[in-house]
Amino acid sequence: MPRTPSLRQLTRQAARFALANIFATLFATAAIADAAETLWVATPLTQPGEFTDGIEGPACDPQGNVFAVNYRKQGTIGRVTPEGQGEVFVELPKGSIGNGIRFNAAGNFLVADYTAHQILEVNPATRKVNVLAHNPAMNQPNDIAIADDGTLTHVADEWTRGNYPRSFNFDPTGNFLYCCNQRGDNVATFKVDRETGMLAFTGQYTPVGNPSIIVFLELNRTD
Repeated sequence: MPRTPSLRQLTRQAARFALANIFATLFATAAIADAAETLWVATPLTQPGEFTDGIEGPACDPQGNVFAVNYRKQGTIGRVTPEGQGEVFVELPKGSIGNGIRFNAAGNFLVADYTAHQILEVNPATRKVNVLAHNPAMNQPNDIAIADDGTLTHVADEWTRGNYPRSFNFDPTGNFLYCCNQRGDNVATFKVDRETGMLAFTGQYTPVGNPSIIVFLELNRTD
C-alpha cells in the first residue's frame, strides 16, 4: 500500500516547485529582456546628405515607410522604405516648406507648412496636395496633433512652459497632451478638456535630453 506523504514532504515539494517556477520566470524574463535589447538597437536607415539640414516631421505609414520633409531639397516630402530606399515623394506648392507630418484616419497625411501658414493634406495614393487650412495670422505652424475623433481645430494659443518647443502629441486616451521643449531638456504635460479642447498645464515636467519628437507605440506582449 503506498505511503501517504507527510506534511513536511509536501511542504518541501511545494517549495521545490515554487523555486523552479521562480527560476523559470527569471530565465523567461531575461530572455525577453535580451530580445527587447536586440529589438531596440538603432541603426542608420538613410544615407548621409539624403535630407537637407531642414529634415523634420518623421511619420510612418502602415507599411513601415517613413515620410519626412526636405528630401534632397527644401519644399519636398521624402519617402524612405523599410529597406532604406529613399525618393522625393511629392514637391510642395511654391513657397511652402513643411515641418511636422501626421497621418489621419483616412490614410492621408497632414503637413504643417510653416512658411505659407497653412496645413496641407497629401493623398499617398494619388500624391495630390490640397490646402486643408490657411490663416496668414498663424505663427508658422510647426507641428500637428489630431484628436481621437479625427478633428483638427485651432482652439487657442498656449504657452508650452519651456524653451524652443518642438513636437507635441496626444496620449492614446486623449486626456493629456505632451510637448517637447528641446532647449529646456524636458517634456511638459497638459490636461485636455474633452469638451472645449482647452489645455491646462499640470505642473509636470519629464526630464529628457534635447527632445524633438514624441510618438506613442503600442507594444505587444509575447507571453
